[in-house]
Amino acid sequence: MQVGRGTRKQRADDAGRRWTVLLNLILAVGFIMFLWIVVSTSCENMTLNNEPVYPLTDGWSVTYEGKTEDATLPTHQESRAGEKVVFTKTLRKEDGKGNSIMFHSYHQYVKIYLDGEEIFSYGEGQVKPFKMSVGSPWIHVRLPADWEGKTLQVETVSVYDEYSGMQEEIYFGTKNALVSVIYRNAMKTMMWNLPIIIMGICVIVGSFMFREKRTVRRLRYLGLTALVISGWICLESKVTQAFTGNVLVSMNLIFILFGLIPVLFSRFLLTYESFENSRYMKFAFYYSSANYVMIQILQICSVRDYMETVPAVHVAIIITILGIVFVFAGKRIKRERIKDTALVTGCLVFAVFALLDILRFYIYTPLADPILFTRMGLICFLGVLGFSALKEAAAEKEGQIEKETWKRLAVTDTLTNLPNRMSFEEHMRIFREEKQDKTPMIMVADLNNLKKINDMFGHTKGDQAIIRTAELLKKAFHSGADCFRIGGDEFCVIAEGIIPEEFRLRSEAFTRLVEEENKKTEYDFSVAYGFVEAGTEGIDEAFRRADRKMYECKLKMKETMKEG
Repeated sequence: MQVGRGTRKQRADDAGRRWTVLLNLILAVGFIMFLWIVVSTSCENMTLNNEPVYPLTDGWSVTYEGKTEDATLPTHQESRAGEKVVFTKTLRKEDGKGNSIMFHSYHQYVKIYLDGEEIFSYGEGQVKPFKMSVGSPWIHVRLPADWEGKTLQVETVSVYDEYSGMQEEIYFGTKNALVSVIYRNAMKTMMWNLPIIIMGICVIVGSFMFREKRTVRRLRYLGLTALVISGWICLESKVTQAFTGNVLVSMNLIFILFGLIPVLFSRFLLTYESFENSRYMKFAFYYSSANYVMIQILQICSVRDYMETVPAVHVAIIITILGIVFVFAGKRIKRERIKDTALVTGCLVFAVFALLDILRFYIYTPLADPILFTRMGLICFLGVLGFSALKEAAAEKEGQIEKETWKRLAVTDTLTNLPNRMSFEEHMRIFREEKQDKTPMIMVADLNNLKKINDMFGHTKGDQAIIRTAELLKKAFHSGADCFRIGGDEFCVIAEGIIPEEFRLRSEAFTRLVEEENKKTEYDFSVAYGFVEAGTEGIDEAFRRADRKMYECKLKMKETMKEG
């Protein structure tokens, strides 16, 4: 028989492997077909917007500081904040087809003229609660139908020196075609950030499944850090105007989220054993927190606006990164084992990419994407750390489940699934020490003739009789009462929330259930019981009185059987 069962199991395993091979083959065929179709097919442009966009790059002149020069967009002229910079171009038929122009402005007041007539202005009508930039919006302007041959002038006045004289490409086309540029940028950004946002939400929601405080804090700080950084990237990537026209709110939210990054990141690191005792990392957290509060105060008091405090946030980020390096360098020098290797990998990768962007911020022109490397580092960091944190959390959950299982088994009778003697003694202790003023109902029940059932019908029938007694007790007393198996054939019911009359009715229902069960069994099935209401004498004396009543009941039942 063992050989037969082994053969069937082996056949099942072989069949499972064959199905797996077949499924993999089908998936491979589908993937190859997809690649073949992508490479070998062509089609007309059938996107929802297939109108072209024309970049106006050549033929510009730029006037600033009393001089005029030829320029090709994008460009960045060396001028100062508050100085007027004017870009001029005569629109020609060959420049393209359309009725609108669009470009992105960086912290600049903007006016647009056509043949000297102002057709658009931005920034002068804003109402701001305190000192701040005018924002960095997409500028979209509709031109009159007779635009051909007219002179287009774009006048900018920057709020900051580093953005003065900067002009990105100006796009020409229909409104739908130009707006689609923003939406395409939005889609690219969301493709980067959607997995991060989903992971952040899942990690925070998943944290509620755990009890260990360190794991809960770690998951929540990781999820919150992911959401803050991904939100910052979305806002920084020039896509929010596709959803809201309030560029000032979007711009200031960028800085609010950006300042939170070193605070949350350092606090997240402090949930790990490798960092929790590091004075330097604690300093990094407190410094980042104080720095964030100070930045808000400077902004509210109009002493420094958010853009002017970016270097302070960079300093906080660098201090946190140095803390990572110092902690792990110290462990390497002392030859201590590094427990959080995934943390090391993720942090160092993210640190390198973040430092590259900070370096680019101060060295290269602001036209460069300021968060190019940060996006890459964020994916690596959250991928590694998210997997590590979830893996650790899963291990903890497994251990927690195992611990709870063993704990439950320790207080549960394996035959009847009722609480066992240990659980009963704990309930007695609670009434003895913590609920001395309570007067619960207590009943002691005993299965009659268990030895006789075992001897005449076998222990299996005896076990069935015990199980059935437990089931009938639970059925009769259900809510408001705790049923225990306190011995081989002995049970106890403790009911704190049931009045004596209700308890008596339930005991009578239990008697009827036992009598009905007796009609179904080939042996005599009966249960003796006695119950009392605990008084001032205490729970132990109440138990003894109920036990005596149970024995009195048992004796009466035996006498009745003899008479019968």
